[in-house]
Amino acid sequence: MSEITKYDKDMVRMMKDPVKWVKAHLTSDDPKDKGARWYQEQILRHPHNRIALRCGRRIGKCIEENQRIMMPDGSYQRIKDLVEKGESGFEVASLDKDLKQTTSEVVHIQDNGFKPTYKLTTQRGNEVILTGNHPVLTIDGWVEVDDIEKGEYIATPKSMPRFGTKDSRSDSYIRLLAHLIATGKFKKDGTVCIKINDKQLVPIIQSACISQGIQMLKSTTTSYNLIYQVDNPIMNLFRSTYGSIPQEVFTYSKEKLSLFIASFFDAKGWIATGSKYEVGTGSKSKSFLRDLSHLLLRFGITPNIMTRKAHGNPYFQMLFYRVPAIKAFEKNFFPYSARQDYFAPVFDYSKMKDKGGNKVPKGKLFEEERKRKNVKGNFTKKIPTVQESTLQTLAEEYNSKIFHDLATSDIYYDQVISKEYMGERQTYDVSVPETHNLVVEDIFVHNTWTMIAHMLWVAFTCNAGKNPKGSTCLVATPYDSQARLIFDEILTHVDNSESLRESIESKTKNPYYIKFKNGSVIKLFTAGTKSGSSGGSMRGQRSDWLYMDKTLSLPIAR
Repeated sequence: MSEITKYDKDMVRMMKDPVKWVKAHLTSDDPKDKGARWYQEQILRHPHNRIALRCGRRIGKCIEENQRIMMPDGSYQRIKDLVEKGESGFEVASLDKDLKQTTSEVVHIQDNGFKPTYKLTTQRGNEVILTGNHPVLTIDGWVEVDDIEKGEYIATPKSMPRFGTKDSRSDSYIRLLAHLIATGKFKKDGTVCIKINDKQLVPIIQSACISQGIQMLKSTTTSYNLIYQVDNPIMNLFRSTYGSIPQEVFTYSKEKLSLFIASFFDAKGWIATGSKYEVGTGSKSKSFLRDLSHLLLRFGITPNIMTRKAHGNPYFQMLFYRVPAIKAFEKNFFPYSARQDYFAPVFDYSKMKDKGGNKVPKGKLFEEERKRKNVKGNFTKKIPTVQESTLQTLAEEYNSKIFHDLATSDIYYDQVISKEYMGERQTYDVSVPETHNLVVEDIFVHNTWTMIAHMLWVAFTCNAGKNPKGSTCLVATPYDSQARLIFDEILTHVDNSESLRESIESKTKNPYYIKFKNGSVIKLFTAGTKSGSSGGSMRGQRSDWLYMDKTLSLPIAR
């Protein structure tokens, strides 16, 4: 009898332990790839006295409850508010496989309890709070927050060209609301004071006040007191949302939102045309500027939020200076501006030094393609980025689809300037089956797949040898699109592993069916729980393991 080697023992342990099997078959050589996380290990190693698992593909990847998502009506909603309203089945901004922005449907938001969270802050001033195991997109793929370091570039949208439909507000209402938000302050006696620094705005704001039933009385050279009735609608809105941008503004149509932003910059915007051309504004509130930045992003403007000091206290400035951003400002807001004489000089593009477009981090993807195509040129490692225009030139010269996709993607790579532990907070899992990613706080975030690892281990090892003739894995999903995505993701893992590829005997897409050479099978069905059907296609199907993906309940055959 041959001697049992240490290798043989290790193989036995691996076949019996799904965590070790996953590490051997489903993880890469990348040192950042740590294999299964603690919560995944609990799922994979659970003794499972039951044979039904309702764990979901993305379990554990969580978004903090106060993070916001742009809704189809343009509103900017916190996740916890969506949960309280029972919202689901709405479309969100997402990224497709070609790095182009698209929309995808949120089918479910699941409570994931209190989890340790981290805040990523980018150079532009964006902030998002996620669990440490939640992936964000880098030039070399999706990377968990735990592994993101200061200086890393992560994917954000170049633009969010989506608007609401609310256009019932009059132009005078919107002009006055913008001016109130920009300069309005409550005095100790409860009255409201606004500032008008440009004399040509005085008659315009005076007329807007009259149209809204408000009397404007001069207080100082640039200050005016507003006299109004207690139940005045616009003043009630300003009071109830003081210090922030009212939710209704986010739902404005493109035309009305253009008017609002133009009016805001009329009231509290500046330009510089010296050594550096720029458009900017300022506020004591960073969160306020982040909201304004989000509205500008809808027009393809990606401003930077800078921290300054004013009288020893923090003060924040938001500015943009690249030609594409200022051209977008001219196109979308200049026609609505009441201070066109003031803003016109900043549109002298011939004098602008910073004409460049966006930059793309080089990363492994760029370096591998450069070597594969034998690209000539001095691409020093000291410079971590390359201009999109340079990538487009290389794409044409070397016939490179990779360079072309990077140069023409809908991604603005923003540099992480800090990662801060925020403590344990309430979190939620937002399920987006079609693209399994979405935009949260103007940053692309992703959810990953745990369930697939378990079913591949069951099928490959015949459930650790307990079913020598093969194990049957049955997957139930609410939607056919989810079944298709799970099937495609399984095949992706199979294609990336030589041992898994060799273990497959056959596969079909209609129905979704994978047969292993050891007799194991994986079958995927729609449960019918969302359509109101009885899920008849699942009846009579035998299984050793039943996986329920985001399925709240299954019909019971009687």
